[in-house]
Amino acid sequence: MNQRRSTGIRRLPSGHYQITFRDQSGVKRRESFAKAKDARAALDERRTAVRNNEYVAPAKIPTVDRAAKAWLEAKRVSRSRYGGPIKESTLEFWSNHINRFIVPTLGAYRLDVIDTALIEKKREAWIALGLAAPSVNKVLTTLSAIFTKQVALRNIRYNPVSLAERMAGGSNEVGENDTIDGHGSEMTSAQVYGPDEILRLIESAKPGFAKTILTTFALTGLRHGEGLALMWRDIDFEKREITIRRNWSGRYRNGEPVFFTPKTRHAMRRFCVPDELCLALKKWKLQCPPSRWDLMFPKIDGRPEDRKTVWRAFDAAVKKANENAHGDQKLRRLTVHSLRHSFASIHLMKGTPIPEVSAMLGHANVSITLSIYSHFIPKIQTDSSARLAAAIFNSQERISREPLAMNSMHDGSQSPSIGWITMGGGGGRSSGSGRRRPSGKARIYGPILKLKIQDGQVVDDAGKVYDLHEAAERIPWITAKQYPPPHQYAILERTPRPHWHVLNCAIQKHPDSYLAYFRGYQRPMRYWEFEERRYWRSASRNPYGVTHMLNRCLLTDVEAPRRVDQGAKPILDWDGPPWELPGGKWPEWFTLGSDGKYHYRRDLDPMWSKKR
Repeated sequence: MNQRRSTGIRRLPSGHYQITFRDQSGVKRRESFAKAKDARAALDERRTAVRNNEYVAPAKIPTVDRAAKAWLEAKRVSRSRYGGPIKESTLEFWSNHINRFIVPTLGAYRLDVIDTALIEKKREAWIALGLAAPSVNKVLTTLSAIFTKQVALRNIRYNPVSLAERMAGGSNEVGENDTIDGHGSEMTSAQVYGPDEILRLIESAKPGFAKTILTTFALTGLRHGEGLALMWRDIDFEKREITIRRNWSGRYRNGEPVFFTPKTRHAMRRFCVPDELCLALKKWKLQCPPSRWDLMFPKIDGRPEDRKTVWRAFDAAVKKANENAHGDQKLRRLTVHSLRHSFASIHLMKGTPIPEVSAMLGHANVSITLSIYSHFIPKIQTDSSARLAAAIFNSQERISREPLAMNSMHDGSQSPSIGWITMGGGGGRSSGSGRRRPSGKARIYGPILKLKIQDGQVVDDAGKVYDLHEAAERIPWITAKQYPPPHQYAILERTPRPHWHVLNCAIQKHPDSYLAYFRGYQRPMRYWEFEERRYWRSASRNPYGVTHMLNRCLLTDVEAPRRVDQGAKPILDWDGPPWELPGGKWPEWFTLGSDGKYHYRRDLDPMWSKKR
């Protein structure tokens, strides 16, 4: 027998080649290979893994089946990113992926023998089982999370799923008659109702619960679970506003219904509703069954209504509407969720700004709204090409003050052109801090808007309404990391000027803004509350002049300001932040007084020392 012990490789009587090495613990390991070159490559790889403390014995590497079930069990007891337990519906979603697709096709494989090519091969098997492209990608996401956990446990060295190609939602190939296979999630007119069809559906619904809840879905665009979780305290009939705070997924715990937060943090929203819906809800409230949870649409016993009941009411209304209809006059049978899509499509076709529709739907950003409902956005043709040519060939003519129009097809990728902007440079004062720049040239940070409050909305001289939600989202807020309280702020010189002016106008002039004393300030400041946040403007003096800032914080972060119109007086002493500090340790510039409270000491504050 030809043995080469010095190299760690020897040839066996069977003709195979055996490698011998020791792992990190000093345990001798042996593996056999059919070819000498494979044995040499494997030995080099094992020795490198041992040196890097990455080697795992094959017997200790779990199969996909074991790893997937361990990952799912760990998720059952872990916390979500919002701090609470993971939703049961989410766990069932992952369990369905594992039990129906991952384990049947990959469960017997050991993790270290799976490569990207094998995963893409099994992906085709999932498609054969009837999965659409978006669903295949979701299964791959779940599988990738399982492998990522095993990488963190050092059972495998890399995640092959991260390299697997995802399924495309459509094709950019132009077919016959110039047809295009668009993105699978984009809505078309065949998937939504028109205004006349929605009216027929509502009028055909059974009076009472069925008619009211279908009217609510059609006029608010709520998700199914959001509508069933509505409580009477969520509707403000005076302001005609509805607030979305929770979602009902049909879960009970110890006989009690369990409500979860909506789909995303952006889904927690407040928006106006029409008078027709307010009237319908007022009528329903007179006959609504009593509910211990103050539900708007409960069962007879007060518990949340089931989704199937709404589906039956929807189907019954469609059937009633088609009793005397023939041919094309028949109402199509879609779904309850199609009322949400219809809500969005009608808004967009009627010219409602995209950011406003996105906010009402609770989308995380306008790009989601655009990707789904771009089919319904009016295609506007302007004289932009002529203006481009004029700018190039008539460049000698300068306009000192030119109105800029807002593009109704704005997609949220760049700041919209709104209001007026001063063209050209020259001398003058900076529009930011009011100080002359050393170079003597004006520094323009963005369009200067002439805004006012009209009927509770921010408008310009031409009557154009500006979207407050977009202004709040577009400003690059900076999170404050010092005392006092936790908030976000934006500095004028570093902020898109249009959005600054829109919010500043709302704070200073909005009918619902208030003058109040903030903790730590002896002068009253004006603030305004919008979408679960408080906004106010402040200015701080520093060695370089005055810094103008917009500030905002969540309503739940700090206690409410003491409003001047309610007889509040200035707080002359700072008795400590109203929140719990991490670790319970107060900064050294707070001292414990005889009254048992911590008091602010300006002479000990290092930030104040720097200012002096």
